[in-house]
Amino acid sequence: MPGLVPIVRDNSDKKRNPHRVFDIDFDQAKQHHQAEERYEEDFSRSNEPYVDESQIIQKGAWIAHTDVIKSIQFIPITSEPLVMTASAD
Repeated sequence: MPGLVPIVRDNSDKKRNPHRVFDIDFDQAKQHHQAEERYEEDFSRSNEPYVDESQIIQKGAWIAHTDVIKSIQFIPITSEPLVMTASAD
């Protein structure tokens, strides 16, 4: 893909340690759960998209899965923001 540049990862970066322990903010987790429930209620009443797709800009494309993506999560807490996807493949 033109314009995409590989990023060299430093394994000593503490934010990229898969074994690190996260402190759980239970208040924030509760707010997130309530927001998810409101979204599901609103979406079930309406067939309109929850996001205005005209506000989304595609910066690049890649093939990561051969099956349907079941979950996608934006992770802003690392030194470089990440997108994590999950699929049955």
